[in-house]
Amino acid sequence: MPLELVSQSSIGLYGGLATFSMDNLKELNNQQTNSLPFDIVKVDNFNPGFYMGASFNYSLSDNYLIGIQYQYTTTGSRIGQKDYSGFYYFDQIASGHFIGIKPETVIERNSFFSVSLYLETGAIFTKLKMKEKLEVYDIKQESSESFFAVSVPVSAGIKASIPIIDKLSGTVSCGYLYDTGSKLHLKGNKYAVVAVNEIPVKTGWTGFRINAGLTFKLK
Repeated sequence: MPLELVSQSSIGLYGGLATFSMDNLKELNNQQTNSLPFDIVKVDNFNPGFYMGASFNYSLSDNYLIGIQYQYTTTGSRIGQKDYSGFYYFDQIASGHFIGIKPETVIERNSFFSVSLYLETGAIFTKLKMKEKLEVYDIKQESSESFFAVSVPVSAGIKASIPIIDKLSGTVSCGYLYDTGSKLHLKGNKYAVVAVNEIPVKTGWTGFRINAGLTFKLK
């Protein structure tokens, strides 16, 4: 790696909490609930969850930098019921790998901290696993299927950086991500899509993001 590139580069690691809209998948849970002949309890319904990420950042000038980002996010839902005769559950587990670029500009800097604004975009590679199981007395039925999608997100927010020791800084960020959405389909068959009332189900990673992390300057 060229020395000039190293001297102006940094690596960041972070983790935080995210909220998710997942409106289409929540509607799928409602449809599943209404289709069953017994009462269903929602145990989880795409609740806020933890996400983590890493970045490689390059300083274009004192106040401008650009980064390559990777984030991993997961969330899910479960509806079900259980009594003396057996149990039933329907799970949806969604995981997303976000790879993108992140331009950033510093709007305030002093000896104690700096504040910057950022914008992110790229692609989210989503995998959705559905699993359904029914067990009543001697009757046992189980099925599972996986679906995939690639969608384009746009995220914007504000970040504060605080020096800790030489080359190492702590960061806190708060922002909002909008997922343009993409149809969930079987792998290798984009026409075999998940649907609710004949309307294709799309990804829904839209929501707030807040995280804390560390940034290490390479030189």
